[in-house]
Amino acid sequence: MEDASDLTWLHPFRNAFPTYLADSDALVKPSVFCALIRTGYLVGCKVGTFPIGEAKVGLDELIDQAGDLEGAITQAQDVSQFILNSLPKIKEALEQEYSPSEADIERGRFCHQIIREISRHLLDCGTFALRYGSAFKKLGYSTPELRKIFTEAKKQHQLDNPDVPRLLAKNLAKGFFEDRLLFEAKTGLWYSYRETTGHWEQINERFANKLIDSAIEQAIKRQNFTRAYLSETKEFLESQLLVPQWEPTPGIINFQNGVLDLQGNEPILNPYDPSYRLTYCLPRIYVHIAGQETPTINAFLESLTGNSPSEIKKLNCFAAAVLRGITYLQIYQALVGDPGAGKGTWANFLISLVGMQACYSTTLESFCGNNFDSANCYGKRLVIFNDADQYSGNISKFLQFTGGDLVRGEIKGGASFNFKAEGFILITANKSVFVRSHPGLNRRTSLVQCVAPKKRKTDTLLPGKLLGEAEAYTSKVLAIEPAEIDQVLLDRGENNPRERLQLWQNQVETGSIASWADEYLVQDTTGKALIGRNASDPRTLFGSYCQFCQETKRQAKAFNSFSRDLIEALTSVLGWDVTKDREGSGHNTERPVVILGIRLRNPRDLTIVEQLQKIINEVDEKNSKK
Repeated sequence: MEDASDLTWLHPFRNAFPTYLADSDALVKPSVFCALIRTGYLVGCKVGTFPIGEAKVGLDELIDQAGDLEGAITQAQDVSQFILNSLPKIKEALEQEYSPSEADIERGRFCHQIIREISRHLLDCGTFALRYGSAFKKLGYSTPELRKIFTEAKKQHQLDNPDVPRLLAKNLAKGFFEDRLLFEAKTGLWYSYRETTGHWEQINERFANKLIDSAIEQAIKRQNFTRAYLSETKEFLESQLLVPQWEPTPGIINFQNGVLDLQGNEPILNPYDPSYRLTYCLPRIYVHIAGQETPTINAFLESLTGNSPSEIKKLNCFAAAVLRGITYLQIYQALVGDPGAGKGTWANFLISLVGMQACYSTTLESFCGNNFDSANCYGKRLVIFNDADQYSGNISKFLQFTGGDLVRGEIKGGASFNFKAEGFILITANKSVFVRSHPGLNRRTSLVQCVAPKKRKTDTLLPGKLLGEAEAYTSKVLAIEPAEIDQVLLDRGENNPRERLQLWQNQVETGSIASWADEYLVQDTTGKALIGRNASDPRTLFGSYCQFCQETKRQAKAFNSFSRDLIEALTSVLGWDVTKDREGSGHNTERPVVILGIRLRNPRDLTIVEQLQKIINEVDEKNSKK
């Protein structure tokens, strides 16, 4: 029986046309004959051909020859009867058209196309065999052969249905791929979930195609579908598996034995859950080891910092901040010091501590100047600039990343997008990296001075020894309260004069204004200094600065930015209370501009570095007496 539910569409003119006739060459042209079958089934009309003559006969020829149109219409039949009556005629027509061997080949090709077309409109193979089996057997087809051709054609036509990829994608998204595959609209990236480690892994388009390909094969139990079919299904899957942008759950850390929730009063280890959207897994299990010692790490950090408790505390708090992902601190850490101090060893230990999946290593030049490179930092907990050379290029992207602003990234051959940093930057270098000082850097720098021991043998087993204490060290730094992390990393020397000295020395090395101020300015709460405009007047701040730059062969900053940058350096790095004001009375344009809280240094005064060192010595002496 014919089943309307099996039709790919219900024609709006069904049963409206009594007859559909095709040209007389339909019996030798499979495409024309199959069009007749399709029309007969879908429109529900009688079908037939114009009278067969020696030459092709169509409507025009029939009219020109004053043929019997009414007779042709009378000869039309319903589609089933037309097929049964036409099959023998097809054989005869092909034998007249081709040689015996060619006619046999064409007959096989023709019959296959007819069976495939019939399979579009009949529900099952039994109906097909009952209706057309005898006719095809007379043409040399056995019952098993007919069944095979019909079944294969039926499957293919089901796949050709434009609604099938959509429905298949919907079923796959809710079944096979649920909590296993996601597509991020913002970046155009695919993510695959790893149940064994509880994290989502970025995968490329080829691997996504492979997963989808395999899923379709399992779903439809066949392998010979077209790439276009895969492409359509994948497009529908993108919308079904779409997430606007990737948003990991804050305050949790993924380990190999569960997810550690740090948002409560006590850490809790929970089972994995795809909804956490974590993109990494620390390469170890979590074991709470209260009070566990880490003697190898402790000894290494003492050696790295010259046994400075304040520097060790900064390193530990930075590691804790990276693990916790508390990027609201808006800082980066710079390990600066002599070669051989162990800066690279510590950086590599942090990479192992967090895991390679959560880290990315690059250079300042590439990060700041290449949108493709900065996109690789998307979602990373730690970005490493190891053994960084001095850099004088544009640092706007660096400031955006460390300052919590939007950073532009671009995937090669894909989307461009904006993102906020989800991690920290760590720089290791032999000396100050940024050749040009910038006010924004002062507020973001957590500087650690590293000291190379005079006598230390190279221990090739040291990295492994450090990793041997990774579990205990993780528990140790995660036990540091967030308030303490904030205080230590945001101190900027307020409670740590050594850090203030380090930050100031870094400014002196990289900036002409700080270098001049160190030798020519002193803090004086009751003092004031005239800024001036004359670059040749050493009695004014600007004049003294310009002469210093000329003597030291430095590029002096413009007058318009001089006072602003000077005040920024003195307040943000040294913590001095200085302000710009106008002296005296009268119209503003006539009153000279001064900076309050400083004065020009005389030979008896200490330099700023000497003043800071004096403070450090006094603190050390006081602590030693305790």
